[in-house]
Amino acid sequence: MHVSISVWSLYKISFYYINSYENYYLDWLVFSSSVVGYNTIKYGPILIKCKKSISKGILIVSFLGFISGVFCFLYIDLLTQIIFLLCFILVFFYSTPSFFKNFDLRSYGGLKIFIVAFVWTLVTYLSLISNMNFIYEFSYIIFGIQRFVFVFVLTIPFDIRDTKTDKIELKTIPQILGIFKSKLLGISLLIISTTIFYFTDKISLIFILVEVFIYIILSIILVISNSKKHLNFTRFWVEGIPIIWFIILFILK
Repeated sequence: MHVSISVWSLYKISFYYINSYENYYLDWLVFSSSVVGYNTIKYGPILIKCKKSISKGILIVSFLGFISGVFCFLYIDLLTQIIFLLCFILVFFYSTPSFFKNFDLRSYGGLKIFIVAFVWTLVTYLSLISNMNFIYEFSYIIFGIQRFVFVFVLTIPFDIRDTKTDKIELKTIPQILGIFKSKLLGISLLIISTTIFYFTDKISLIFILVEVFIYIILSIILVISNSKKHLNFTRFWVEGIPIIWFIILFILK
């Protein structure tokens, strides 16, 4: 549930950035689809490969999320529907590899972090595409790049934590570069993401300052990340960063 709140928080941050109008169907679709998507990726392989049972609570939440998500899906515009369908396809072929071996996205080493960043960017940013004024299209491209980079870097502490347990075939960033270079890459990407604010004047100074503050927090967490960190470190502190970001903007708005 905390992951879904993080996803929804990033979506609402985008909502503030482009000054979008309220769409409660889309609001709930973003939240419910992230619940279903997360549970599918986490528990799907367990159910399919290991034939292990999943708690009724998880199944009920996933089912209700799916049904309510489908209902909301019917009330959003076609372009946004296409974006969510693309996300569904990516999540489906990543979480159910044994059914479609020719489309097994897990078999492509190093792809995981890019799929996560791409899907999160689609759901939390491009889902608002119908509300965007394309007079400012260059600024929207910059915001999209920044969102992708943010989620990419946000994922690195999880991969560092799982270095000892992830299969070598996954070829995560820490497995390829090592932990130190992975941290260096993440911080470098955040610095680059900060500097490209120079190329747009469509965002208020307060938003920029808050985002830089969030980048600093993420950088600190990235630096202190290691494979010995408790699960709660990433579950609450790392996943909590988007929530903190949203709360700050909500208060300032």
